Amino acid sequence: MGAGVAGILLNAGASFHLDPVTHITEGSDTEEVQQAILRFLRRPDQTFQSIAQTIRIIALAQPQNPNLNDDLLRFLDSEDPMVRMELLRNLTRLTFSQTAFTSAKAHIAQMISGPSTSNEFRTTASAILLCWDNNRHHPCQ
Repeated sequence: MGAGVAGILLNAGASFHLDPVTHITEGSDTEEVQQAILRFLRRPDQTFQSIAQTIRIIALAQPQNPNLNDDLLRFLDSEDPMVRMELLRNLTRLTFSQTAFTSAKAHIAQMISGPSTSNEFRTTASAILLCWDNNRHHPCQ
């Protein structure tokens, strides 16, 4: 299963409903779809490029699965800077559990104070921390 197939699975296995407050169509996937995508991301032969593409596809998908998204946060510590930046750039497009969201904000704040953090990561993370509220319908601009 490649990153493109993950996007197909996200929509094919989703159920949709209209949020009564925002009037925005929301979706979520079955547990089986979420587990298939997690297995794909955890494969030992996974490439950094494929992981970055999959993160982007998950972030742009209409269905949001906080449990799946929570697992993506481990890529903040990826050894590959492309993967870290892809996740960072897409954080505001993802919905997380409240516990994972709070933990991720604290972790990112800690990361930007580290001496080995790149200027690109530091600048992007600082801007996101100012406005990120875990509501994908009001992302940081």
